[in-house]
Amino acid sequence: MNEQEPKEPELRVLPQEDKPARLGAGEEAPRGSSSHVEVLQPGARSRSGGARSFEPDVADILDHEEDRVDSEVLWGAGVKKAPPLGWLVLAGMVVFGLALWAMFSVFTAQSDLKEVEEVKKEMSVDLIKESKEVRRTLASMQECVRGYLMAASIEEKLRYVRHADRVKPMMEKYYRTHAMKPEGFRNFERIRSMGLESLSFVFGQVELNNGNKHKLLLEQLEDGSFKVDWESDVCYLPIAWGEYLEKGPTEPVVMRVYIKRDHFYAYEFKDENRLDSYQLTTRDSDDHLFGFVEKDSTVGLDVRRFLKKVEDQGGGAREPLMLQLRFPENSHSRKCVWIEALVAPRWTYAKSPDSEEPVAE
Repeated sequence: MNEQEPKEPELRVLPQEDKPARLGAGEEAPRGSSSHVEVLQPGARSRSGGARSFEPDVADILDHEEDRVDSEVLWGAGVKKAPPLGWLVLAGMVVFGLALWAMFSVFTAQSDLKEVEEVKKEMSVDLIKESKEVRRTLASMQECVRGYLMAASIEEKLRYVRHADRVKPMMEKYYRTHAMKPEGFRNFERIRSMGLESLSFVFGQVELNNGNKHKLLLEQLEDGSFKVDWESDVCYLPIAWGEYLEKGPTEPVVMRVYIKRDHFYAYEFKDENRLDSYQLTTRDSDDHLFGFVEKDSTVGLDVRRFLKKVEDQGGGAREPLMLQLRFPENSHSRKCVWIEALVAPRWTYAKSPDSEEPVAE
């Protein structure tokens, strides 16, 4: 009998059910248990169930070669394809459009800047003109007020007074009983412009060299010069207030008074449903009169409307008015007068009475 050549032993992986249980830490395998790997003797292959060794088959590897994924492609290092020509044209058009927009914006901005600079120049010129005009106006006001306050004679004072021809006789009468005291002008403490019957006026509070305050009303004429309203400055009355109350003349007289609402009704003025009652005083006296006017008359409505407007504007308790007053004949009271006309609001004639009808005085 021919002897066969001995075969090399080989390793065989045992099936799962033939593997021994896992050992815990510090445990020993039981006796008689087999190891993980069994050494197969030659000729024992048939007994192992035809198991083959764990070796990769080259054919299998080659069959799956084209299924492999290139790692460089996954990381972006693969070969890049050129983009289509249309995208390049579109991108160029976008860049060109942006360039045109930028150039247009620059030129437009430069044009806007030029316009802004022109406006600034015009504004600066206007401001310079305005500031010059303001300085010129203030200088004219100061010249008028300074000359008016420093005047030592009627003729000299008339140079700075409104309605000089009409006012001259009044000044001559007034200064017979009132001393003319020249005063030094220091500056304007307050100036407020106001309009009366389309004419331009300025109310100014003046500080004198001696520290006293003086309030003046000035009219600005068309040539830019100013004139002082002398009548309101001295609160001119054709008859002294005390003398007027004592004599009680029954002819109409225009008086500069303060007026405020009252509720006094007596004697022939009892009918409060028909009459409005007012208390009348003047600047240099605390003596008062009661003035009455019919509610539904033109004068009554004018006075009420004037006071309502002043109150709505936050006016004081009493307001200055020029009123035509008349004592009633055979009256039982020397303190009651009729209000026959509202001559002017405040104490100023906006226009000279020489051109107005009727003439209050």
